[in-house]
Amino acid sequence: MRCDLPLARGGVDPLVPVRESVDPVRLVREGPSALTGAAGRIGAVRVLPVTARGWVGVERGGEGPRLASIPLAEAERLIGVGRPVLFLGATGDAARLALVLDADDEPRSGPWRWAALRWCGHLLGDDDAALAAAAAALAAWHDSFRYCPRCAAPVEPRAGGWSTACTGCGAVEFPRHDPAIIVLVVDGRDRALLAHNTAWSGSFASAIAGFVEAGESPDRAVAREVREEVGLEVRDVEYLGSQPWPFPRSQMLGYRARTVGAEAVPVPDGQEIEWARFYSREDLAEEIRGGRLEPPGRASIASAMLRDWYGGELPEPPGAPDPLRRP
Repeated sequence: MRCDLPLARGGVDPLVPVRESVDPVRLVREGPSALTGAAGRIGAVRVLPVTARGWVGVERGGEGPRLASIPLAEAERLIGVGRPVLFLGATGDAARLALVLDADDEPRSGPWRWAALRWCGHLLGDDDAALAAAAAALAAWHDSFRYCPRCAAPVEPRAGGWSTACTGCGAVEFPRHDPAIIVLVVDGRDRALLAHNTAWSGSFASAIAGFVEAGESPDRAVAREVREEVGLEVRDVEYLGSQPWPFPRSQMLGYRARTVGAEAVPVPDGQEIEWARFYSREDLAEEIRGGRLEPPGRASIASAMLRDWYGGELPEPPGAPDPLRRP
């Protein structure tokens, strides 16, 4: 079974063999000639605006939104006032960089705007989705990882931003990527379970999810999380697919599982889960159309699994916000 996973599409050539020699600032200032080891292959340098909170710069195109590209002169100005720049790799014949901006940095050039990747990722082209996911993940990691966990000295980026080196003890670290499971639980009547987390507002609900613990297999994490959060036992655990979720650093492993017993009743733990309910396809459509339930965002793997079970696109909620809205 294959789910449509919006943030697991397309591809970026990371140019791993030349990463150690990459200086992103020189690439901005000098262009493709500064990318040693890839001479003749790269004909342009494109700079994507991104924030550590998962916002990306987008502009509307004739076939839908696309990632914005900041002019190199503007990128050089922003680097000069302390904005970091990261090397993402290449798409086609263009070297791709991410310029990490603050949330209040407004566009000064070009018709682009900020948008939250978690809401607009499914609207981007395949390679744009891959670029945006990598940019958001790296930006979030560098924002949170500023000091060495061994000696507490500041760290400096290396390999175009794909690693850091400690300025004190020299320890090298790489971007953190946390495995997490997410599972669509189905009961004996083929109804899907959705739950509302206590940290969420409104009527938003999603599938059961949680991090894989140290020494734990993902399959066991599925059974544990369902048991802990809604008091249910599951069987027939089936892996569906995975996609990055860089908010800030998860790799979501998607599963489907069935309850033990036809009339299973979820019992929320009251701490993490406020309420949980099984929905038939008819019930789900009615609740969404009536504005009583907000389903998972279209860019998420939760939405992909739910749509796979539903058999098509979910109904549009009334007054659904613009996916390109400013966060």
